[in-house]
Amino acid sequence: MKIFIVYASAGSGHKKVAEALHEEAVSVYGKDKIALLDILDYVPPFFKFLYSKGYIFTISKMKWLWGFLFYLADSKYFALFNRNFRNFFNIKTCSHFLHFIEQENPEVIISTHFLVNELVSFQKEKGNINSKVISVVTDFGVHNFWIAKNIDRYVAASVKTKDILVSKGINEEKIRIFGIPTRKQFEKIMDRERLKESFGLQRDIFTVLILVGGIGIGPIYEIVTLLEDQVNVVVVCGSNEKLHQRLKSLNFKNLKVFGWVDTIEEMMCVSDVVITKPGGSSVSECLMMGLPMIFFSIIPGQESFNAKTILEFGMGCIVAAPSLIKEKILFFKNNPQALGEMKDKITSFAIRDSAGKVLNLVNE
Repeated sequence: MKIFIVYASAGSGHKKVAEALHEEAVSVYGKDKIALLDILDYVPPFFKFLYSKGYIFTISKMKWLWGFLFYLADSKYFALFNRNFRNFFNIKTCSHFLHFIEQENPEVIISTHFLVNELVSFQKEKGNINSKVISVVTDFGVHNFWIAKNIDRYVAASVKTKDILVSKGINEEKIRIFGIPTRKQFEKIMDRERLKESFGLQRDIFTVLILVGGIGIGPIYEIVTLLEDQVNVVVVCGSNEKLHQRLKSLNFKNLKVFGWVDTIEEMMCVSDVVITKPGGSSVSECLMMGLPMIFFSIIPGQESFNAKTILEFGMGCIVAAPSLIKEKILFFKNNPQALGEMKDKITSFAIRDSAGKVLNLVNE
């Protein structure tokens, strides 16, 4: 049995989901049978730069343009033109990956990115591979780009995700509602009080976690200053070193600031609520930890759908201005019953062992 788990390093979410699946697959089949691949390692350097850095530049500098292109490409009126042009361009650009997949012909390909779907579907249609293809959709919504002919199973984040797939022509029998996979560390039992002490946080004070995403955008400084002396604040700045140093210089007693971290689950464990961007993998991690979410700086498109889904099921809220975020935090702090009810909804909604369920499809 040879299993390829393939993602694209455009943003961090697709990679994190692939890593969760890889961890589970290695535990089941052993590492010699599993390969974790970034499809952008098999394309020309300029295309890789454009795909990854271009995405980051657009969402951080020109959100309006990203939103316009996202919805235009998802429109049924442009679907045929988009598909034909995209297929031609991607097949020409990704010829090295196509050749590699044809040579290896793994028994199973698990995809966490729509570009992978398109390319392996092309190879199956040509008869160049006979791999079983499992597509794990990494958001609660589904863009047209995810839809490909020769996908054997789609893994949906929720019932709403399944409904969208069906509306886009996917046979209901091909769809499984397994959630968005996270690593096992987000499901383990931890000692909240001990962790609070290790982080230097006062045990009996309401704690807010702020996640700024891999590229570190948003009005974080304003939010932190508004919350001074109101609550414990833990901020993970990602790669935004300028923000990291600026926040550290504040020297607030109840403020803890970090850059990149490998133990985000521990920070979630000690927190009562999280302020975050609504990326699919980040939302799934919060669900696993039973953590209510406050969303800010939402990217139009996939993130806005994720946020609206969480809002619809009463598991979080969308807040535009830093001052309103402060109001919401103080509401939760002063209304533990409302916070508890939201946590109960999260517990009932979350799908545990998602990665394990996906791996079970290998032999289905």
